[in-house]
Amino acid sequence: MLFCPGRSSTSWPRIRGTGACTINVLGENQRELSARFAKTGGPKFDGVAWRAGATGAPRLAEAIAHVDCCIESIWPGGDHEVVIAQVRALDWVESGGAPLLFYRSRYGTFRS
Repeated sequence: MLFCPGRSSTSWPRIRGTGACTINVLGENQRELSARFAKTGGPKFDGVAWRAGATGAPRLAEAIAHVDCCIESIWPGGDHEVVIAQVRALDWVESGGAPLLFYRSRYGTFRS
C-alpha cells in the first residue's frame, strides 16, 4: 500500500512510531466518521468501537474493509511523506455497501 500523510499531521508521528497501521475502508454512509478522523487533534477514538488487528493497529468496527500493514519505507514528498507499507492481513464485509471516496474535496461513492 502507498499513502501520503501530511507532515503537519498530529496522528502520523504516533502511527509512524509503531511501525504498523490499518487502512480502514469506510462505507458510503460514514462521512461523519471520516470527517472526525480527518480533523487535526482531538479525541478521535472516543465512542468509536474498534479492536486491534493483525499488527496491533486499530480496526474500526464499522469499516467495510480492513488492510493491516507494516510500514516498510518512508520517503520525503514535499509537505507530505510517501509511505510504503506491506500488507499483512485484510478482510471485508460482504454486505458492507459501497466504499466512501474523497476526491477533490468532495465525498462520493464507487459502484461497479
